[in-house]
Amino acid sequence: MKTQGAAAEWRTGWPYVAVTHIGTLGSIFLTFGIGQFMTPLSQAFGWSRAEISAPMFISSVCTILFATALGGLVDRVGPRRILLTGVPLACLAIASVGLTGPSIWGWYAAWSVYCVFALALGPITYTVAVVRHFNVSRGLAMSIGYSASGVGGAMWPPLTFWLISELGWRGAFMAVGAGIALVVIPVAFLLFRGPVTGPREAAVDAPAAAPPLAGLTLREALSSTVFWRVGLVLMVTAAAASSTSIHLPSMLTDKGVSPLQAAATAAVIGPALIIGRISCGWLLDVLSARIVASGYFALAVVGCGLLIGYDGDQTRAVIAAVLIGLTMGAEGDLLAFLISRYCGLRSFGAIYGVGLTVFSIGYGMGPTASGALFDHLGNYDLGFTLLTGLLVVCVGVALTLGKYPDFSANATAEPEPQRTT
Repeated sequence: MKTQGAAAEWRTGWPYVAVTHIGTLGSIFLTFGIGQFMTPLSQAFGWSRAEISAPMFISSVCTILFATALGGLVDRVGPRRILLTGVPLACLAIASVGLTGPSIWGWYAAWSVYCVFALALGPITYTVAVVRHFNVSRGLAMSIGYSASGVGGAMWPPLTFWLISELGWRGAFMAVGAGIALVVIPVAFLLFRGPVTGPREAAVDAPAAAPPLAGLTLREALSSTVFWRVGLVLMVTAAAASSTSIHLPSMLTDKGVSPLQAAATAAVIGPALIIGRISCGWLLDVLSARIVASGYFALAVVGCGLLIGYDGDQTRAVIAAVLIGLTMGAEGDLLAFLISRYCGLRSFGAIYGVGLTVFSIGYGMGPTASGALFDHLGNYDLGFTLLTGLLVVCVGVALTLGKYPDFSANATAEPEPQRTT
């Protein structure tokens, strides 16, 4: 019966997963493509690497400031309208980055505009449609859609390098903006449609496989302990994952590993991320979420622990990168899945927006804190010791998550406040 339910969901819901995958490829250009612009921009304007990489920080700030409001807007007007409005604006913004310079403030301003509109290209819009439609196969659907982050990790660096070599750095930005627009907009227009992509009111009575849009309001979710347990443990794992992915190459070269070997070691995070994402999504559909979450957090404990007192051993670094990559793949699935199960779908967009904000704080602050500790102490040992200890706590907290609440009784009525302690 469960297999039949999953098959029915996929027969009508595969377009939402396809749009999620293709849109995610476009949304992660900043993360995996900006590094290729370091050398040409430094040569052109004398900007420092810190100045050139500032858009990563700007992106985190924009997520913190606007994700919750965007999630609420998605609930009200529907993800399709947000996607088809936001993507063209985001593409124009990324193309305009190619017009900046020589002032660094123009660079910051262009990226700020992009990061605001790029929220429409990010996970909030797609996830709302996916969780509204999929119930039995929700974890796997999300994991396949967002496995594009691993694909993009392999695609964007060489593609961006080639565009810069052929068109120059200005032309590369314009080509990326045009390319994302030409691919994502038609696919979204044709495939991203139906009741679950419309306003919440349209999705309530939709004859979809997923349950009615019942659950907590935003206020009720924020007053529950389960939401904050989910959000805070994933904030810690985000900090651990981003700290490792950003600082691992420097950690290796500090111990005498060649830059080529360091890059190759860091590159294994991409395939591990894909495996972690798909495996986590599948496991979430067949096992208790608290068991799955604690298991992936335990992998991060071992991965970060291996980097304490790192001595340059290549095998040790590869194992750590693989374990952290598996956790990186799982954490995005866990955030959306746990919120949808423990808070329901009624105000999922707004609640997920808050969760993504908390997640982004860890993702943005982790590398900064790790770098500051290195600058002060001359090594990463204390930073990874703290992360390892916090991750051990996360394993324990994940095990405290109970059974999923049953919101079906109040699908059309105002839900009662939920006790989650």
